[in-house]
Amino acid sequence: MTRKKHHAPTWLLLTVICLLSLAIRADEPADLTDSLYRVVRTTTDHSARIDALNELSDILRRSNPDSAKWAASLALSLADEHGYAKGRINALSYLGRYYHKTAQYTTAERFYQLAMTEAKKENYPDGLYRINTYLGNLRMREGANDNALAYYMKAKEIVEEYGMASRLGNVNYNIGRIYNAQGNTAKAIQYYGMALKLHAENKDANNVAITKISLAELFLVMDSMAMARQYLKDAEAHFMKVNHQEGISNVNRSIAKYHMKRGAYMDAIGALNTSNNIAREMGDKKGMIANYMAIGKCQMLQDRSALAVTFFNQALDLSREIGAIQEIASAYDNLAAAFTDMGYFKQALDARDQHLIYKDSIISEAGNRQMILMQARYEAEQQEKKINLLSQQKEIDQLKLSNQDATLRRERVVRNAIIGFGIFLLLIAYVLYNRYTLKKKANGELASMNQLIKNQNKKIYESIEYAKSIQKSILAKETEITKAFPESFVLFKPKDLVSGDFYWFSDRGDFSVIAVVDCTGHGVPGAFMSMIGYMLLHESVNNKLHEDPADILSYMHKEVIRILQQDKSDKHTQDGMDIAVCVIRHKEKRLHFAAANHSMFVMNSQNLGVVSGDLWSIGGSLPNIGFKRDYKSHSFPFDKSTAIYLFSDGYIDQYGGDVHKKFGSSRFRELITQHAMQPMVKQKLILEDVLTIWKRGHDQIDDVLVIGLRPDSSHNPS
Repeated sequence: MTRKKHHAPTWLLLTVICLLSLAIRADEPADLTDSLYRVVRTTTDHSARIDALNELSDILRRSNPDSAKWAASLALSLADEHGYAKGRINALSYLGRYYHKTAQYTTAERFYQLAMTEAKKENYPDGLYRINTYLGNLRMREGANDNALAYYMKAKEIVEEYGMASRLGNVNYNIGRIYNAQGNTAKAIQYYGMALKLHAENKDANNVAITKISLAELFLVMDSMAMARQYLKDAEAHFMKVNHQEGISNVNRSIAKYHMKRGAYMDAIGALNTSNNIAREMGDKKGMIANYMAIGKCQMLQDRSALAVTFFNQALDLSREIGAIQEIASAYDNLAAAFTDMGYFKQALDARDQHLIYKDSIISEAGNRQMILMQARYEAEQQEKKINLLSQQKEIDQLKLSNQDATLRRERVVRNAIIGFGIFLLLIAYVLYNRYTLKKKANGELASMNQLIKNQNKKIYESIEYAKSIQKSILAKETEITKAFPESFVLFKPKDLVSGDFYWFSDRGDFSVIAVVDCTGHGVPGAFMSMIGYMLLHESVNNKLHEDPADILSYMHKEVIRILQQDKSDKHTQDGMDIAVCVIRHKEKRLHFAAANHSMFVMNSQNLGVVSGDLWSIGGSLPNIGFKRDYKSHSFPFDKSTAIYLFSDGYIDQYGGDVHKKFGSSRFRELITQHAMQPMVKQKLILEDVLTIWKRGHDQIDDVLVIGLRPDSSHNPS
């Protein structure tokens, strides 16, 4: 069976063009976007139209990700239709960037790797450079700096080998970012410096300014004030010239750090006010919080603690508004310091208590509660000692004034000592009582909340247990598969009580149908989708009598869109499922396979092959609105040596090992290959043991489902 080619109709192309033109924001580069829009709308050159759509996708990625995905998806469809390999590679990589932007990292890597494979096949240097860069960005986001550096270095090799001079500046800047994150200042400066030189040679003014800000920050750490000042001045001049508002805000925040380091606090406040005005217009609340904190510190350094309190309170209010716990804790810490300078010890201790409460919240998330609490308690004790010293200093000052008469002096000393000691005792008593009251109140609230949560959790748990029993009674039993295929196994480990992964089986006499399904989400949301998937598989195979796996997928896709109303203009959701379906024909001894964003391993005489399905999942309102989504069936014979393996991505994506990384598809493939000749029951035990050892105390991150079977082991009488 071959895939039917479908052509994007003219009305669809015009509709997408109109939507893309509406999606382009006013602050996008107008000349470039207008030019690209004109090419898409008017050109008869298919390659030029595809290139323009891909470039529009890149421009729209930050401001309107969904429109960027539309553009790249249409480019991919047109590239397939007209056999334009480079356009297809670029579209795949820009779809990867969309999924990266929307935090769908596994799918992003799938598109990147597919684009990488095709770029190598086509010997497409520019594509290879960009894909290595995108994979480096993905690894850096995960904190895997060594892996990110390897991808950036590979991009550098490609750029140098093919003489792509305009790309070399960006490559060196990315490598500098890695070294900066690792604390290797010398290497960071070396690569930032190379990037700066290359950006200047290419007359790339924006990247010159961005690189100069990064270098200036490093120079401030190294106390190279003159260099930092010059680079910040250059960056500011450029952003002012081109009216780049975000750049102006960021560079002024860095300029304020420079002024604070040299003690010019009023200049620092001026720069921070400039940054803050722009941040306010842009709705950058975290930027505003950072600015208010910095202004407050400048005021304290000028002995204006009362004014500093005003700015710290502004930062506190804004932090509460956006739920920024770390910033709330920092604001209370700064308030405690300001109140202490003012001699308002009660307010200082209240602020310190609040700081401890929020600090404790942060610590519990980080897993270092005891260490930081000890530090916080030490700071509180130091604060109380400071109060004690201040009280003693007052006594000394009063003693100096009572030197007129020895007797009078002794009386005053005794009197003042008694008064001072009494005040000190009262102050300590008040502080202890106040802290006791606060803690008692907090403990009471926590106890009430804990009881409420406990009751709610009990009800939720009981409901989920009931849902589990319903799901278990409806979905296929492992014994159904092992009865039909004695040489088989089902490894099924839900992450939660109920699962978004499930398997389905139907014995139709001459043939059997088996499916592995991975629904959107896990737990309760995934379980709801699994019910829809089960119902549609049953309807397609047992009622509609579909025998071709591609027909089964097409029917399910259409029905998911109908049931979830994803074809409505206001229902743009990506809920759906990834699925692999295998039809086993017993008489003909042939396998028929189709999949949506899944694949299947096939083992024949110790050789493992991978049968890949189509890229698109079942359901989802994007990216192919308006035209039919076709799925392709694969067919091949089987014999006694054949074994097949269907699986979701839970096993492959599980984190563990010595360096906390994913198990990965390569390791999973090697594991299957190594043990495929063993009996299926033993293979299941091996897979379970390897997964347990790999996790080593890590939490399970997703539902795990793997099915293996030898199709020739069927006891079907036909």
